[in-house]
Amino acid sequence: MTRRGTIRGKTIELLQPVPFADGQEVTVSITPDEEDPPFGSPQALLKAIHEPPHLDPADVDELDRAIEAGKLPVRYEGVFDQDQDS
Repeated sequence: MTRRGTIRGKTIELLQPVPFADGQEVTVSITPDEEDPPFGSPQALLKAIHEPPHLDPADVDELDRAIEAGKLPVRYEGVFDQDQDS
């Protein structure tokens, strides 16, 4: 039986269920998918660029506008910079 999965730290998340009882011991043989290039490699970057989601320029512009609208003004004085009457 062969099942595909994704490695998450020290565990493997299977993409399909397996027909075994919870807690049953199994032997696992692991081989990486040949279609997935190593993380950070030039092939992985090119694959990410060409895979969806492809962004619409209008969506990028809207995100930029939302970021600008959400910015708070910069305050150059701190709590300890205020004059204290003692």
